[in-house]
Amino acid sequence: MIHKKELSLIEGQFVMLDILIEFDRVCRENNLKYFFDWGTLLGEIRHKGFIPWDDYIDVSMPREDFEKSKSLHNKFNEDYFLQTPVTDKY
Repeated sequence: MIHKKELSLIEGQFVMLDILIEFDRVCRENNLKYFFDWGTLLGEIRHKGFIPWDDYIDVSMPREDFEKSKSLHNKFNEDYFLQTPVTDKY
């Protein structure tokens, strides 16, 4: 049985930071470029981190790198799951 715990906003932001660190690791190891976008970029510039009320991250990458990234779902730490059309048909 999976136990779900409702996270506070700050707890969720720490989880998102962990996800971003893992995403960065995979991108660096595979020479993929990415950048913060929209509210995540604004938060980094204006707040030096997350916008205090933000509960998601915005990351973009060049199309060529995005296409490469779709085949890297098995490169992530076992604690993470990259959801793509390859890994999830629904």
